[in-house]
Amino acid sequence: MNQVIVKKKHSQHLLHSNKIKESKNILLITSPGNHERSYISQFSEQIKPSDIFLVERYPDYELINQVLNLYQNTKHDLVISLGGGSVLDLAKIYCMASDANQKISSVHELNQIYSSKIFNIAIPTTAGTGAESTCFSTIWNKETKNKESFENIIMLPEVVYLVPSFINSLPDHILIPTMLDCISHCLDSLWSKNKTNESLSLCKKSLSLLIESFELNLNGTYSVISRNKLLEASNLAGQAINITRTSLSHAISYPLTNKFNLPHGLACAFTLNSINNYFEKEIFIEALEVEVKAILNIVNNFGLQEIYKSYFTDFSLEQIINEVFMNSRLDNFIVTPTKGDIESIIKSSLKKFI
Repeated sequence: MNQVIVKKKHSQHLLHSNKIKESKNILLITSPGNHERSYISQFSEQIKPSDIFLVERYPDYELINQVLNLYQNTKHDLVISLGGGSVLDLAKIYCMASDANQKISSVHELNQIYSSKIFNIAIPTTAGTGAESTCFSTIWNKETKNKESFENIIMLPEVVYLVPSFINSLPDHILIPTMLDCISHCLDSLWSKNKTNESLSLCKKSLSLLIESFELNLNGTYSVISRNKLLEASNLAGQAINITRTSLSHAISYPLTNKFNLPHGLACAFTLNSINNYFEKEIFIEALEVEVKAILNIVNNFGLQEIYKSYFTDFSLEQIINEVFMNSRLDNFIVTPTKGDIESIIKSSLKKFI
């Protein structure tokens, strides 16, 4: 499916869209903060959602069942998802599973219930996840305490609006982890055995924008222009992982987030330099050598040591490694790592940051 990405004149696009004109029952899925900021009204006062669902946590099966049950007898013909990765991921699931008449407890069950697809306009309000341009969603499984990835090609939103002003108010302590997430998407895509010429091109453009954004950093504060570049870089990286899927840094990141509650972007960034150094020959791409070297240098200069030290306590290396090998993202890496490889990478990262 070809996705339409709108970067300018969003209100005009909405007003002239036949889909908007024909929609009688619109659901807005957003976060409490974005709802309070009335972002949706900036597009057009003519858009009056019939229903509004507020997302306050990462999607899990309980939350998925809550939204499905709430609107079980409602036939929405348009969903506008406005928010960060959690909002966008939940909306993608709802748009393909709205006809579910059973309790969902696994990704296998989700794949069995598709009968129709609701048109989805995705509007990211953070710059990092790229979730607006991927056909998969992350689901927290409370029973296993693991992240699960649900994938279905029909979940890709039909339209994306990139609105730079929506990320201009993000504080740096939120912006930096999302920037690290974007960087890890690019590198994981480059390190994936599924990479293509298209994904390489997307990563090169995204990394170039990330580097430019960092260079525009003024006195430790990211300028409006810098943030605009971050938003576009995030979307390009999202398009790249939609082709390749994420790989090793993400596989290692999930047990770090599960055990230490480490924010996702920080968890991914923890091993980027160590992976690059350990598998240097296997993952080297001459056409992106300059960009990769520059972006890893940026990660080194974020001053993350104190952040990691504040999170990591009682580090059980064996448990972390075992959980890494339970994650399917590991299968996307360009080589098949051993437990000894993963141990060396994590130890190297610990030595660097702790």
